[in-house]
Amino acid sequence: MLGGSTIRISGPCFTVGEVVPVRVPEVGVDFNCEVGSFPKEAVCVTPPLFRTGQLTLLVNTTRGSYRGNITSVNMLHWPVEVERENRANWVVRNMVDVTWPLHGIPHQMKKELHILAYRSDQNGVPSLRNVSGIISVEPRSTNRRFRLPEIADSDSAHSLVISLCWRINAYQHVLPICVWSDVFPVRWLPNEQKQKSQQWCEKWLTKEKIINASDPVKIRAPNCPCVASIAERDVGHFHPDPFCDNTTNSTYNCEYNKNAEKCFTRNIKSPDDSGETCCYNAKRDLMDIRDHPGAGTHQRYNYQAQATLPGAKGPVPFFSFFEEDVLPRLHCCEYSDRNCSDFIKFRQATTCQDYSAPSLAQAAGDPHIVTLDGKNYSFNGVGDFYLVMDPASSTSVQVRAVQVTDINGNLQSATVFSHVAVAMRGSSDTVEIRKSGNGTDDFEVLLNHIPLSSYVSTSRFTNISLSHNNDGSFLIALEPVSVSVRVEVTPDLLNIIVMIGEPDMKGRLRGLLGNYNGKADDDFIARNETVLLASSTMRTIHYGFGMTWKVPENESILSSVSSSSGKSGNPPGPEFSPLFIDENPMEALNGSTEMCKGNQQCIFDFLVTRKESVALATMNFTEKFSEMKEELAIIVIRCPFLETPTNGNKTQDGNSVNSTANFTCNVEFEMQGSPTRRCDETGKWTGSVVECVKK
Repeated sequence: MLGGSTIRISGPCFTVGEVVPVRVPEVGVDFNCEVGSFPKEAVCVTPPLFRTGQLTLLVNTTRGSYRGNITSVNMLHWPVEVERENRANWVVRNMVDVTWPLHGIPHQMKKELHILAYRSDQNGVPSLRNVSGIISVEPRSTNRRFRLPEIADSDSAHSLVISLCWRINAYQHVLPICVWSDVFPVRWLPNEQKQKSQQWCEKWLTKEKIINASDPVKIRAPNCPCVASIAERDVGHFHPDPFCDNTTNSTYNCEYNKNAEKCFTRNIKSPDDSGETCCYNAKRDLMDIRDHPGAGTHQRYNYQAQATLPGAKGPVPFFSFFEEDVLPRLHCCEYSDRNCSDFIKFRQATTCQDYSAPSLAQAAGDPHIVTLDGKNYSFNGVGDFYLVMDPASSTSVQVRAVQVTDINGNLQSATVFSHVAVAMRGSSDTVEIRKSGNGTDDFEVLLNHIPLSSYVSTSRFTNISLSHNNDGSFLIALEPVSVSVRVEVTPDLLNIIVMIGEPDMKGRLRGLLGNYNGKADDDFIARNETVLLASSTMRTIHYGFGMTWKVPENESILSSVSSSSGKSGNPPGPEFSPLFIDENPMEALNGSTEMCKGNQQCIFDFLVTRKESVALATMNFTEKFSEMKEELAIIVIRCPFLETPTNGNKTQDGNSVNSTANFTCNVEFEMQGSPTRRCDETGKWTGSVVECVKK
């Protein structure tokens, strides 16, 4: 996004020494690549792009023109390699230190440091301007001390970033390679900070009043969860805020969210979407900015927001959020506090009143399905099926079911899921996870049917994201519709949890996971809208409901069967007939009850496959699903925010049940109302509102 990254282009016929012009049409940026002697490839270094996602690369050579793609990554998802040491010391005119790692940066080459200020002109065109000159770095050095320069008010510089750059000696026509620090605010010496921040805040408030009159900040549902444990589960709506997570070794470690332990930010719904951050204290309770200046707010911009159309005027990824949401809160509420209440008028506090948790569905093992409304059944069809289909938003979650094999490799009368694909047809990329073979750990992640050779912990594509979790599972999120799919890859199959939290989808969904209307007795709706009884036999459910959700070839978002490897991808023979356990009761194998700890789905899977690995994976996954469902079903009671009375004070130990708030009035004022109020079991404060009136 900021540039300085190397691109190597191979394939076209290049001429040694040729300078190749390249253009990124979405942002109107031109730069040069250069062809080396061996191997024959063009080497380029990107300039600042200020746009994220997949971008087009137009390559013009002496022998023709070519088109390719590059992916530009948001600042908050890119590794910081230039570390600012002792961050509290980073104020203008102070001596400061930076370090960088031993690996990945050539130590024998001379390098330069630059302090760059972000600016956006009156037409919204972003740029980085050098405010330090060149700070030279000796070869083999991994640190540098320098004085942070004074930033003149006329420069209108609010955000700074440091680049460490060097040139490739063999390529004289390409830009320098650069690595970057985090972006940080301009700050002043302690005796100046409060006054300077108040002035900064007042200028911002004046500007914001004008903007807000015609374009107020959009407040979108849902509100924040009351506790961090639910925010961690509600992955369809929220993801960890890269700015604040003290539970990991984060670059920022909640530097800009005082007293917060972990924050979450709402998933983006559209390219230019507003934002919402939920911050939680060490007790994992939601913080309120009206009491805690480091808490989250509703925001004008999501940190991923950008202009809807390339080249159009609109937000710049990360920087618009940092300059219009993060910096105003810091200057108005943390670095000074006189204008914090005015800031909150434009960036409202996030609360957990009226928060509604999402619904979960499961498709695990020899597929044991729990619908979004909680109906349990098993389905052993073979082929490609809709787990979820939403005609209104074109949301599609599809799976491929293949015959399962026993420990000897013999096909059995049951199936497992080997592929899952997620997309909004026509408006998002397609992300697919597929097993590469049977009984191995091999799998592939595909983007638009093309295997990804690499992916970072969180990769964002067009309207869809992919996260690789610490436990090895994957999370695919369709952010515009708050649909998320958690996928656990085992040696034998895929286990899947689908989470949906969009109220607009209630009642209109179709597929193997039901209609999501809050009632479990009408989930068996066939594609022709015939509704089966909830008490139907397994045979009736199989043919009258499940098989009707087989995906027609022209609707498939899954990769072709022929591209799968191993027996797990082979189509079944015409003799395939699933085992209906209600017609053919089977006794549990010796030891399976103990091994499965009474888990019936585990016992059944062991009975069919004779594989402990399949049975135990089913047991562990279904238990994990039950834990998630129970946790999201917990009703957390919190009382609403209490204002501090004018001419008085408030002390409060929280807003959970039995928390208390105590009020006092200043000298010359007397209290009307309740000096102590308690949060009761209904989520209401006892007593009456306090006013401090003149004696």
